Amino acid sequence: MKKKLGIIVLLCIGIHLLDACCGENKPFFDYSKLLVSSELLLVTATQDTLLTLSVQPDEVEYLASNYELTVTTAAYGTSCPQPGEQGSKFKMNAVDILADKDFNDTLPAGTSLSSIFFNARSANTTDPITQNLSELEFPAPEWDFVVYTKQNPQTRPNLLHLP
Repeated sequence: MKKKLGIIVLLCIGIHLLDACCGENKPFFDYSKLLVSSELLLVTATQDTLLTLSVQPDEVEYLASNYELTVTTAAYGTSCPQPGEQGSKFKMNAVDILADKDFNDTLPAGTSLSSIFFNARSANTTDPITQNLSELEFPAPEWDFVVYTKQNPQTRPNLLHLP
């Protein structure tokens, strides 16, 4: 009887430790769409008007992978990893910004606008966004990046695409 009781206690302890390990961890995320919003902002310090694009992942899916988590760390109360905390599963390899209508006289609809947009997080405004691609990565699913241009469109675009 004591042997059976001991086995049941060990089984309960094992199940408790497994439960403490947070179950199936999903450290990476992927997305199938981007949420893009645009604004014309007046920057008061320089009195420049900037066209800004805010880009965020949409239709996010969490992906499990081989992820090491020691039983003792989780069992002793450290917080479990949040879904997607290790960033995007697949890194960006290109960003191209296209307008759905003529941006100005030299940039007709369908041409790339990437050469006139800059990374808002970067202090360097001489290199277009294609040079600063690693700084545009989404470290978490709710993260966004902002790019801007000082060139104003002829008319405010309704939609800008990032393929």
